[in-house]
Amino acid sequence: MTIWTQHDDAAALREGWLISNSSEGLDEIQRHDEDESFHSDAEAIAYVYWRAQEGSELHRRAMAYTLREDNHC
Repeated sequence: MTIWTQHDDAAALREGWLISNSSEGLDEIQRHDEDESFHSDAEAIAYVYWRAQEGSELHRRAMAYTLREDNHC
């Protein structure tokens, strides 16, 4: 089971993205609206995916957390 902590959340916010609930109630990666690092949620997701592929543990956890089995419709 992948856990997303307050420390992880703070690190993500420093980069301009976060994990938040969608309108469907699912946890998803989104751009932080009060930060101008990303122009869209898709851009933030692509960044997190790229960093995960580069080996970043934070970004790998973010991907695993949002793709976990109990987070799907």
